[in-house]
Amino acid sequence: MLVTTGPALVPALPDTPTIAEDKLNAEAKAISQTPAYRERMQKIHVEAVGDSPAEFKALIDAGSEKLGSLIRKIDIKVEQ
Repeated sequence: MLVTTGPALVPALPDTPTIAEDKLNAEAKAISQTPAYRERMQKIHVEAVGDSPAEFKALIDAGSEKLGSLIRKIDIKVEQ
């Protein structure tokens, strides 16, 4: 995986994470795989997953498309 070493994203490489982001993702993924974390999540009916940022974005995009399609289909409008 390609990462930048600076503290902030590089404008020329907007999709390339910083090493800090990569480490944070690795730590979060490791925690989400522990039995204690999974047990706590199960108690509140949440499925613990350890996805990458790209996989999470794909999940959010798919959900947004599905809900957006439904909103357009039943013609929901925002009242102002």
